Amino acid sequence: MIIRNGTVLHVNRLERGADVRIDGPTIVEIGVGIRAQDEHTVDATGCYVLPGFIDLHTHGLRHVYVQEGGWREYAALQLEQGVTGCLPTLFGPPAVVAEAMRRGRAETADLQDTPNLLGFRLEMPYLAKPGAGQTS
Repeated sequence: MIIRNGTVLHVNRLERGADVRIDGPTIVEIGVGIRAQDEHTVDATGCYVLPGFIDLHTHGLRHVYVQEGGWREYAALQLEQGVTGCLPTLFGPPAVVAEAMRRGRAETADLQDTPNLLGFRLEMPYLAKPGAGQTS
């Protein structure tokens, strides 16, 4: 696949009017005027071509709160926003967090059905004051 004529974020600069060749999940070439070799092309004129974003700390998105479930829907919503890797953030007493992790793992077949969910982020270990974050 070739993405043509976009403004491409390339290393530390924006390159206007550039093309990007993608083979499966890998970017194999960036340049201007890449010749197509019997492959699908997409015109990105007027658009930015960026790598997928990684969200390291999020409790949910829109109406989905990961602490309460909906992990598949959450993963889909993240992809719609250009987030190709994220860590749902859980907090609360250890038993509540453990239950949320079990539920999330079961709902996503141990994250196999949601490859953009990279694991979990636990908020509790980062709280400095004893008892902070306790919800029950």
